[in-house]
Amino acid sequence: MPPLRLSHEIFPHLPDVKANHKAGLTNPYHTKILEEDPNNQFLILGSELREVAGHLRTWFQKKGEQNEGSQPQHHRLVVEVGCHYGHVLTQMAADHPNCYFLGLDITLKRVYQSAKKIKQQALHNAGVAYFNAHHLPHLFACHEIDCLVIFFPDPWHKKTKQQKHRLIQERFIRNLAPLLAPQGEIWFKTDCEHYFHSVDQLLLVHGFQTKQQSWLAEIHHHKKKQPYVSLFEQRFQELGQPIYEKIYSPPKSHQSIK
Repeated sequence: MPPLRLSHEIFPHLPDVKANHKAGLTNPYHTKILEEDPNNQFLILGSELREVAGHLRTWFQKKGEQNEGSQPQHHRLVVEVGCHYGHVLTQMAADHPNCYFLGLDITLKRVYQSAKKIKQQALHNAGVAYFNAHHLPHLFACHEIDCLVIFFPDPWHKKTKQQKHRLIQERFIRNLAPLLAPQGEIWFKTDCEHYFHSVDQLLLVHGFQTKQQSWLAEIHHHKKKQPYVSLFEQRFQELGQPIYEKIYSPPKSHQSIK
């Protein structure tokens, strides 16, 4: 079976299934995606994703019109980087029906499973894209993202030379800042203390400010149970490992832009 990870294309498409089959390269998620969501109702990739880049709300609005009638012109847009199997994404979308939720992941298996979960729960305000978050400026317009959720990205901590593969680095933060809405935010979690402090320092140096709570979690404020615990976090909690978490708002220079 060929690798399931994303290719180097910015907007990768599904390979020709028949051609791959003849060449002995079979990935079951190619055909599963085509069978599960042929009309791109819950999963978007390739040329279809490129067409809506910079105006993702349009895609969600069309989904809503097809399934629930007319939709409001503006909903907050929440983007989860590394949505895994859609566990947190679907919880958030169910809690906030008046917001749009887009999950990004780099493996076909994960985007398929996420799309399947979204479809099963009939969450027309949620979707998933086969996309690498290193290329966010190619997908989102200035101030388009209201909240960027990054829970437990790979810390690449086993060897120092591997840290260059980390997602959240100087270039990523410089590219991200203009994409956040003036009142937007980043919600970051990790189990790696060194990675946490590295990210925290980078964001603060670039003018980001910390805040007490994400607006996404306000609905759970009266509950004792912690909101939006990912499968990774559950595993770390069971092992007794500490979790490092912080929410950030954009630099003041971005907040002042109307």
